[in-house]
Amino acid sequence: MKRVAASVCIGTFLLSGCQSTGAFQTPELGHDYGAPPVVNELVIKQYIGSSLKDEETARYQFNLPVRTYCNSGILNGGKVIWTGWSVPFSVNAKNSYGAYVGYKPYIARYQGDALLDISGPDGVGTFDYSPKLGMGCFFDD
Repeated sequence: MKRVAASVCIGTFLLSGCQSTGAFQTPELGHDYGAPPVVNELVIKQYIGSSLKDEETARYQFNLPVRTYCNSGILNGGKVIWTGWSVPFSVNAKNSYGAYVGYKPYIARYQGDALLDISGPDGVGTFDYSPKLGMGCFFDD
């Protein structure tokens, strides 16, 4: 029993040195994100529409671009690995029964004017990764 207790104490002591501070880095003050992207809503609608039951009846609400940065995640040091712009938007589409399901949030991530990826409520794209396990992205207010 003493061996088990000693092993637990030693293991706890050794693992406590591996504990993360939990801090994510942020871009330095005054970081240049570049110019906001020229958003081509048609490209986004075509990308999203291909996965909808009835893309012709989908309704979209686009927001203004916001500065965004992504971190490597706590387990990887929380370093800033990407900065750029994102465009939050919502889509209300019909289900198999022909009823609208309500607006669902999406985020289109840009590098310059080029669309990098789109994240959505179903976990598609990088925005939905857990910051503790992988990459996490945040809007820079």
